[in-house]
Amino acid sequence: MRTIRLLTALILAFALLDAVPANARARRAKPGPNCYKEFKGKIILDTKEFPEKFRTGKACVRYMKPRNLKDKFHRSPSRDWNLYMFAFFNEPIGGDEFTMQIYKINGEEETFVTEETYPISPRLKTFFGQITLSEDEFEVGPTYEMRATRDVGDEEKVYARKKFTLLEMKPVKKKRTRKRK
Repeated sequence: MRTIRLLTALILAFALLDAVPANARARRAKPGPNCYKEFKGKIILDTKEFPEKFRTGKACVRYMKPRNLKDKFHRSPSRDWNLYMFAFFNEPIGGDEFTMQIYKINGEEETFVTEETYPISPRLKTFFGQITLSEDEFEVGPTYEMRATRDVGDEEKVYARKKFTLLEMKPVKKKRTRKRK
């Protein structure tokens, strides 16, 4: 009888772990207090996936600093822009979801382009995931702004933001060949 209970508990534990998608587990990563203070209110974008864990807060800061400076992203061979985002909110979201909105910026004028809603724990101050920007909605050249927002009462509150520009694919470098003598 005791063996059956233990076996049932193990099966249930594995079923629960399997039910949580991999990207949901990744969202729980903690960057450390140093990293959070450094990038509070910012969204960091990159074309490469972010690590799930950092050994220390200082290691997180060292990793994120050069990526925070990046604001131009090249199109992938699939003709879309595949970006990974790491958002450091000003404060915990306080709700069970937030919206990632993207606006096209033209001087003082901004035009709404798209949005996607993500589930989140109300106490979390960070989030990371992946987003694909298609050439149907986005174009090369203009400046865009990504905002992590949530409706609070009658107004929309912005928790983090990032301005960026989309570029064409990087040209393929030709390999130099040496002439044999």
